[in-house]
Amino acid sequence: MTFQIQIIRDYPCKDPIGDLEAVAQAVLEHENAAPGGLSIVLTSGEKIRELNRRFAHIDQATDVLTFSDGSISPETERLYYGDISIALPIAQQHAEQAKHTLAAELALLSIHGVLHLLGHDHQEEEERKHMWQIQTKIMGKFGYAFEPSEYEV
Repeated sequence: MTFQIQIIRDYPCKDPIGDLEAVAQAVLEHENAAPGGLSIVLTSGEKIRELNRRFAHIDQATDVLTFSDGSISPETERLYYGDISIALPIAQQHAEQAKHTLAAELALLSIHGVLHLLGHDHQEEEERKHMWQIQTKIMGKFGYAFEPSEYEV
């Protein structure tokens, strides 16, 4: 299967961010997703607060937001899943609090975002457990070992 994953750096960061393209692809493959594309945007806390206020009517910053699309790209004739926006400063704070790397935190948030783009949710306990199992499995593939309680996204 072919996936086009674009990483957009909209905010400066000197720390290693890891291979987010490979992480997103691993989720898509794990979920047997149809060929398609998505974008992961690494942005500021202010920008994500603006997006959260505009689209979710919540006037506060958050670590990750997903914007599902579902259209067919005229250039590739493939499904465009949507965009994942991650606030780098918030991800850095969470990484420091949890005592792991920024790359690990960004991998987790990317996995979480891709799962949302694929229709997963965590409102119900059963679905939350399922999402957390997938997150744990994919994180393990990249050498990140976390207990689900460590990352209640």
